Amino acid sequence: MIRPTVLVAVAVVAGFAMPARAAEHIVPAAVVGARDASYAESLAAKEIRRYVYVRTGRLLPVVEDL
Repeated sequence: MIRPTVLVAVAVVAGFAMPARAAEHIVPAAVVGARDASYAESLAAKEIRRYVYVRTGRLLPVVEDL
């Protein structure tokens, strides 16, 4: 059974790959996880954060809600 309140999601308004001329436009983004997330779900949120960092060089915050 999937508990919708503890699903880990990436909240992204737009893509991360930006041309140099658009570098002044910082897109707000965060990794979202539930307060009562299981160990596996918390680990998944950290892994998503790491993958985004490796790909973009941006370290996103992990938040409990938007």
